[in-house]
Amino acid sequence: MSIIELLHNLLKEKVPGIHATRLQALMAAVQAGLKGASVSITQLGRSLSGPAYIKHKIKRMDRLAGNYHLNSERMEIYGAMTRWLLQSLPMPLILIDWSPLTTDQHQQRLRAALPTGGRSVTLHEEIHPVKKLGNRRIQQRFHCLSQPA
Repeated sequence: MSIIELLHNLLKEKVPGIHATRLQALMAAVQAGLKGASVSITQLGRSLSGPAYIKHKIKRMDRLAGNYHLNSERMEIYGAMTRWLLQSLPMPLILIDWSPLTTDQHQQRLRAALPTGGRSVTLHEEIHPVKKLGNRRIQQRFHCLSQPA
């Protein structure tokens, strides 16, 4: 079973509310991300397989990235993947970090990640304005959300 099939089955089972077409587009994006050199909307579109014109493939990835329903299902997807990734690790090392999201640093990303082989796998992330940087209440709530159930 390929990693795409494994991920597809995991999300289909653990996130039952996800629309079948949206799940297919998400799996196509993952497949393109595995093939491509970088992960941007344009590069994902260029790396998609199939006979469609490049501009239509890029548009497909743009629509997926801006999909309201996918954004609302993000927490369920993170939760399902986190539980699956951590099920065999008795004491995983999870890195939690604030980092600037924009060049002007007005938006900050709070991210929990699992380091694996020189890379990290995002387990959970949130975006906050710079005035919330280091906010204890946000960090405590984030810590609770990023814990595997």
